[in-house]
Amino acid sequence: MQLHPATSVSDVTHYLTSWNPDLGNNMWNNLIEIIENARSHNPYIPNNSRNSKMIDYAMMWEEQTGINFPVMYVASIYLYLYAQNLGCDTFLFATRDCCHWFRIFKKLFPHTNAFYFHCSRNMLSSATEHHNPHYNKYVKSLIKSTADKVIYIDIHGTCQRILEYFNNEFGQFPYCFLLSSSYRNYPQFPKICQHAHDEGKLLNIVFDARGTPIEMLNFDVIGTIQDYNKYGPVRDPPEYSTKKLEAYHVCMTYLLSQMKPWDSIVSQSVKNSVTYDRLESLIRRIYRVIQDNRPILINYIKHPGKH
Repeated sequence: MQLHPATSVSDVTHYLTSWNPDLGNNMWNNLIEIIENARSHNPYIPNNSRNSKMIDYAMMWEEQTGINFPVMYVASIYLYLYAQNLGCDTFLFATRDCCHWFRIFKKLFPHTNAFYFHCSRNMLSSATEHHNPHYNKYVKSLIKSTADKVIYIDIHGTCQRILEYFNNEFGQFPYCFLLSSSYRNYPQFPKICQHAHDEGKLLNIVFDARGTPIEMLNFDVIGTIQDYNKYGPVRDPPEYSTKKLEAYHVCMTYLLSQMKPWDSIVSQSVKNSVTYDRLESLIRRIYRVIQDNRPILINYIKHPGKH
């Protein structure tokens, strides 16, 4: 099914405005204002309605503004509260799928020790199997205190490789926060992930989800990291044309320019109304909008199976 952004964005804003009608100050008022402002400043709306490229770019701006951005925004609130409760002091957002999420989180919580973390399945597997002093030094340089206070974040996957790497290098698991996974429940995850979950170290929000829609909305302009040497990450070229990502990235830059730190826009009384259950429910409802429709980018790029 092709995405119809205007209808889908209306659904998302409805979910946000109905968060808690009993509260005079909706927790998501500022988020809703940002969405509405960005929609009204869409630079890709074509003068010529037959310009299919500009129409698609305008719809991509709409997707980013009203669907992808809100789910990352709400998930950032959940992640922060979850990590704070666990005493985590280091946030590692996985490259490349977290390119937008990292920036949103850092804008909401600028005081956090958060990084856009150089990693990939291949990089972590290689560093686990073969000692890589340069990569190990890099990872250790990011950790504020101890490895068990690290929380690793990814948009879609299992966290298997990061768990194996940390277990091998540090003898313990980091905390892992997954927005979504293809598995229907935790018993279907790889064994090491099940162990981490049993220890309270792995949390996944959305189950039984296809990776393609959410990953395509969050494609970065860099390639997959394959190695790490004394000069830094060694990456492949991107598997897709980064020119096609323009609308998504320009839009995100605009959205970020409108954001303010969470502490400055939400009162303590509203914060006190937040529960994990309510946040999970909202994240899943917005995420379902992404799952039920194809992103516009799929008209231009074939989603790579492994990347």
